[in-house]
Amino acid sequence: VNFMGRVAREMLRMTDPKVTYFVDQMNTWYNNRSFEEVIDSKVFGKLQNAVGSFGLSGLDRLFCFMMVKELQSFVRMLKNMTADVPTKNMFNAVFKNLTPLKAEPVNPMKLYAQAIQKSARLWPPILDVVLNLGQRQLLRRQIANELRSSCRFDSKFLASCLATFNQSILTDIQAHYSDPSLPYPGEDNPLLAELTSYLETSGIHNPLTKIYITPNRTEGLSMILFIFTLAQLPKLQYLRSLSGFVSKKGVEAFDGVALVVGLVTIMHQFHTDLTDTYLSFCAQYIRSMVDAAASSKEKVPDLPADAISLLVFLEEFVTYGEHSPQILEGKVPPYILDEFRHNVPRGQLPTGK
Repeated sequence: VNFMGRVAREMLRMTDPKVTYFVDQMNTWYNNRSFEEVIDSKVFGKLQNAVGSFGLSGLDRLFCFMMVKELQSFVRMLKNMTADVPTKNMFNAVFKNLTPLKAEPVNPMKLYAQAIQKSARLWPPILDVVLNLGQRQLLRRQIANELRSSCRFDSKFLASCLATFNQSILTDIQAHYSDPSLPYPGEDNPLLAELTSYLETSGIHNPLTKIYITPNRTEGLSMILFIFTLAQLPKLQYLRSLSGFVSKKGVEAFDGVALVVGLVTIMHQFHTDLTDTYLSFCAQYIRSMVDAAASSKEKVPDLPADAISLLVFLEEFVTYGEHSPQILEGKVPPYILDEFRHNVPRGQLPTGK
């Protein structure tokens, strides 16, 4: 292990998602017990002063290779999971009961509870990988912010040139897909690879939307990730002071932001249909919870706490994944979103203090 490897390992130790939580507004990691500041954005500036832009870029590249290793580990675990006959039969039964996605399932409360209970043993290793992915992505994003700021201050002409060139290439590619007769950089053309290298070294990129691997299509992955999400949400609570998720007391602690970013990263490695189907499962759950609350004889809020938690999670998911806000409006009924956004402000959610 060389010097940069030890630096990377120490940063991973200090920002462990089971020991710290990340506050996006502050760009800072805090200890989840003492609430003391662990690492903030100033650390990355000092790190650049110590190792330079090339050293910081090399650290980013090291985290990138770690991401590939974690994603490959996730794919192997997924393959083993779907190869197990009892597990496969269990997921097939749940899928059958949840489809079609535009309709609400029969007896949803019991169905979702049983799915979470039967699959509980599968999630601990998956959770570790998702949190590791989220942690490394957040570190990469902080490094990109520092490299981008440094490039704009120290080499403003280079930063402007790269940003303009990148936008022009994207415009040409979009035009090619609209009209295939227009020119497009071929596989043998080194232009895109070299431009990507310049952009990443200058911090002009978003690690959260990067494609690290190209795995094969896995049937039922969207539903598996959906049940995984349902299994983790009860362990989190929304804190108005942080505008984000943190772990509840008395349960296994982990960073809610790392969970969201990790899931965003996984879904970006697959076809966009995966994300669309995942959101459809989530929307079906929200509609089912609201309908169950409306038909209940007991006095309950118009929006159950479970539906609110998932809506908050989905808004975070859409924000970090750079998806269009309209993607939720096409799946969740407008009256539910209006009730959530206007009558249940983010700072007054009942799940936090």
